[in-house]
Formats: sequence, C-alpha cells, structure tokens
Amino acid sequence: MFMVCVELMGNEGTLLTSSCRSAMLHYKGFLLDTLYKLVYSPFFVFGTAEEKQTVHVELFSDYEEQGVEPVTDIFVEVQTRHIEIYSAKFSVNAQFSGLRYVMFHWPVLSAALGITANLFFIALICLMSWYQIINSEEYLSFIEATKYKKVHSGLIEYEESPLIDLGTIGLIPMFMGYDIFTTVTSRVAGRFSFLLTIPTAIIQDFLKEVQTIADREKTEQRQLCPANHGHAHGIECQHCERIICAKHGKSGCEECLANSNLVFLT
Repeated sequence: MFMVCVELMGNEGTLLTSSCRSAMLHYKGFLLDTLYKLVYSPFFVFGTAEEKQTVHVELFSDYEEQGVEPVTDIFVEVQTRHIEIYSAKFSVNAQFSGLRYVMFHWPVLSAALGITANLFFIALICLMSWYQIINSEEYLSFIEATKYKKVHSGLIEYEESPLIDLGTIGLIPMFMGYDIFTTVTSRVAGRFSFLLTIPTAIIQDFLKEVQTIADREKTEQRQLCPANHGHAHGIECQHCERIICAKHGKSGCEECLANSNLVFLT
C-alpha cells in the first residue's frame, strides 16, 4: 500500500487545496505469478508486454474551481519506496450537464445547429418584415398611384411603374439565399425540417399577392386600350368592342364623336 497526495497551487504560489488518497497494487501469489510469467514470456521477450500494473487513484470527487483565483500548478507526490513508476498521468474529467454537456462532447454538431438556428431566425424575421411591408396600405396605395396613365398631345400613353415588380425583383437574392439555407438545413438537421414550412407559406402568400396585382393590371389595361395613330376614326376597338375617345380617354363621348376626334384602337 502507498499514499498519493496532490496540491493545487494558485497564480501567486498560494495553496488552494490538497488531497491524499491511499492505493495498493493487486496481490499475486507465487503460483499465479509463475503461471503468468510462463504464459506471457514470449511477449516479454519481444517487448509487446511488460510486468506492470495500472492503478487509478481518484484524488478529488467533486472539486469546483474558483473563477477569481484559478489553478495554475499541480504537484503530485507518491509516498512510498517499494514501487517503481514508469509513467503517470493526471486527468481532469469535467462533469457538465444540459447544453454545456452537448457542446463539450459534440462540438461540431453543436456549432452547426447553433449557426443554422441563427440563420433561420434571421431569415424568418427578414421574410416577415418584407411580407408586412409589401402588404401595407401605404405601399399598395403608392403602387396604385404610380402605375396609372398620363396624357401627352391628346394620345393615351401608359407609364409603367418600376415598382410594380418591386416585390419579386427585390426578393430574388432572398429566394436564392433561402434555397441555399434550406439545402444546408435539411442535411444538418433533417428532423427539424418541418420548421421550414413557415417561411415557405409566407413566400407562397407573397407570390399570390404579386399575381393578384398583375392580374388586376391586365384587367385595367384591357379596359383602356392604347391609341394607334395611322387609322381612321369612328371604328370600334377590336379588344373591348367600344369606341374610345383619344382626347378624354373615355368611351361613348358624343362631343368627340361629333368633332371627329376618334381614332382606331387595336
């Protein structure tokens, strides 16, 4: 039997704590020791085995380090003269729980899940913010006010607003990032892929709104046909089957009909 002592020292050489534990080697009788040497003698000759024992000694069962003065030096002392030590190793086993346990034992998986979760919530916030903007009354009224016609020299011309497809054009990089994000997320955390249906539903609602606005514009353009300069007046439009006034932009204008201000529209 022998004694093993350890001292934990601080940065300034102060003794923080110490501990001593007794240990002993496994006993082997004469017969058992003789049989062991005979069986393992070939391995002893070639050096693949040695006559040694490995002893594990627990010096601290529940030690908590102080953050104010951490441990910087460790001194280990074996109090005996009857054994010879080939090598010694001092191990510190951290006992974590919860999230720290997962991060300590699976660092790569924890980093991948953490980064993916951050990117997911950032993309979700951006999509929800953009969805609220394009469906606000101010944005819709601004689009309606900028896409209507204007009259030049008695002819009906249309000014196409660059904001009509603002939602689609502005979200192209976001759609590309969303595709990349969903691909990476499905490979890293396939079990949580059901959460991706939330931004997908938002994008589908947004595309429906854009399609509704486009259909509304087509309907209005069918009702107001653009003028063609090189034809006789007083003939009905081939699209809407109505006579369109080039001066006022209205159908059935008797004053313009009497003054021959009608043009042929296609």
